[in-house]
Amino acid sequence: MSPPADSIRLVVTIRLGQDGHDATVEKVANADDPGILPDIPAFGRAMESEPDRPGLSEFEQFRSRKRLAQCLLMDQYDTPNGDKAIAVALHRHWTPLLKAVFGRPDDPSSIRRWRRTRGRPGSRRLIDMLSSSRMPIDDAGSRRRRHRPERQRRG
Repeated sequence: MSPPADSIRLVVTIRLGQDGHDATVEKVANADDPGILPDIPAFGRAMESEPDRPGLSEFEQFRSRKRLAQCLLMDQYDTPNGDKAIAVALHRHWTPLLKAVFGRPDDPSSIRRWRRTRGRPGSRRLIDMLSSSRMPIDDAGSRRRRHRPERQRRG
């Protein structure tokens, strides 16, 4: 049986004394490939539907992709929007592949805020995950967030 054409097969042999041990990695992660996250199917679909945005640094692109992946992962498992629930879900579902691509997950309180303010489950977009200073002015979502009435202050 041969591996699929889009996978990379890496065989590592470790010799300990007289015994040989083989380890096989079926797929090697590349952060620029949106199809590498089998744990989050919605991530690949969101990346395919987004046009390339010129003028964004690699760090801004990486940060927005990481935010999107974390929000979509929480949405996928219907995680309640509380810090403790998000922390437990990250512990359970932040796989070694996700860790290899994005590193450690962000703070649960940040993820809770992004889920509350940036899109809705089933309609999160990469542009929603950009920093507010990098959002285009003509985007309807950013306009809606900017003109939302502030909460009444208690005095």
